[in-house]
Amino acid sequence: YHRYRVSASRRQVLFRRHAGEEDRWKLDFGSGQREWTFRADFDWVAGRWNRLRAGAAFVDHHIVPETRSEVRQGKWGAGWWGDGWQRQQIFRQKAREVALYAEDEMTPTGRLRVTVGARAAWFLLEHKTYFSLEPRLSAQWRLGDGWVAKAAYTEMSQYIHQLRSSAFNLPTDLWVPV
Repeated sequence: YHRYRVSASRRQVLFRRHAGEEDRWKLDFGSGQREWTFRADFDWVAGRWNRLRAGAAFVDHHIVPETRSEVRQGKWGAGWWGDGWQRQQIFRQKAREVALYAEDEMTPTGRLRVTVGARAAWFLLEHKTYFSLEPRLSAQWRLGDGWVAKAAYTEMSQYIHQLRSSAFNLPTDLWVPV
């Protein structure tokens, strides 16, 4: 289970003593996501030189890119004007992600290790499905005492993005799907 939530609130009261006027204003803002993840991983040593790994994952995403609530009230003389002005915008999205992976780690010699694998991912969002096949390849060569040369190639897909308005994590950051 994972939950990420940020919120900010701003309240202001302006009172003009000589006129008997009061103006109240409030703004609430929030953004975040909640997800449940279920995984199953299998690891099998197929021999002295071979190790196989495979697995599956299911992620249930609940994304709230933006929630806003604004209230404004004013008072002149003895009474408040209106019941206030309110606007609330709640935008929620549900998404599902399913992934399968398999990889084979081979050690043909004592100095060389090669891993070959792939991951297939499906992202389902509002009657639309996104698919990606993500190949993986890595090699490691032992050069000598404490020295290792490594090379790798991987393709990955990211379906949920955090949009930022600055270099810092702020409550105005939004989580949006593809």
